[in-house]
Amino acid sequence: MNFGLDLVRQLADELRNKLDLKNIMFSKSKKYNPGFTLVEMLVVVAVIGIMTTVSLVSMQSSKSNARLNAAQGEVIATIRLAQSYALQGKMQASKTPCAYVFKFMTQSRYQIFYKPPTASGCASPGANSPGEYFDLVAGVTVPANVVGKEIIFSVPFGGVSGTALTDIAGTFTLDHAGATSKTIAVSNNGNIVEN
Repeated sequence: MNFGLDLVRQLADELRNKLDLKNIMFSKSKKYNPGFTLVEMLVVVAVIGIMTTVSLVSMQSSKSNARLNAAQGEVIATIRLAQSYALQGKMQASKTPCAYVFKFMTQSRYQIFYKPPTASGCASPGANSPGEYFDLVAGVTVPANVVGKEIIFSVPFGGVSGTALTDIAGTFTLDHAGATSKTIAVSNNGNIVEN
């Protein structure tokens, strides 16, 4: 019987030693665990989300401003092209026109064309020649009161003639959603100013 009791004691000691070894190993692994807590992970995800939102809003605004600047540059270049044609007295159908005209056909489409000479001077506003058509950059428009108004550059000096410019007060605005407006002003002597 002593033999059985000694065997039980020996098994109990071995079991106690194993349990103590597991406790030591378990406590060490807890102590040296290099992971992140759930709260730390949530904070990092929230900060990344906020930074992404701010950068996307900023990028959209920059994109709108870039489109508006591009449209303003293209419209100014087209107005200057019409003025240049008038200064050169560019021939059309073997005749020198009496004026070159810049006109918005719709809120997003514009053209330049010439007015042919007539026996009494320059052709009436309805008697326009075919011209070159241009479209504004996507999303950029002008106010409805600008549509149909003409900026007329007289040949050969390139100055603004007629009263059509006063209908749009010498200035017109380009708009794009999400961006500030840009203005283009054309003075009576033909100077073009962008703001």
